[in-house]
Amino acid sequence: MAGNGMARRIVVSVTDQMLEELDALVRKDCTNRSAFVREIIHQYLFKRRRLDQRQKMVDGYIEMASLNRELACSCVVPDEEALAKYEAFLEQDNESYYSER
Repeated sequence: MAGNGMARRIVVSVTDQMLEELDALVRKDCTNRSAFVREIIHQYLFKRRRLDQRQKMVDGYIEMASLNRELACSCVVPDEEALAKYEAFLEQDNESYYSER
């Protein structure tokens, strides 16, 4: 059996209909109830860990969104100022070029 530690026995109550469906699947898969339920629990826990990890990533992206926006906006003003200075320089250089001719 895969996993850590010793196997522990648990008791699970199910309806008659659920038990009939479970037994049909167990027969179809050529296994036993214990192995079948163990695999279902394993699959559920794996999917749950993935969903939890995905939610942590979503929460992190949301948390960082305002910081990223703030950082991006803080760069816009200096870039606009630098662009204005550069355009003014080009305009002066262009005027001096044509005035010399």
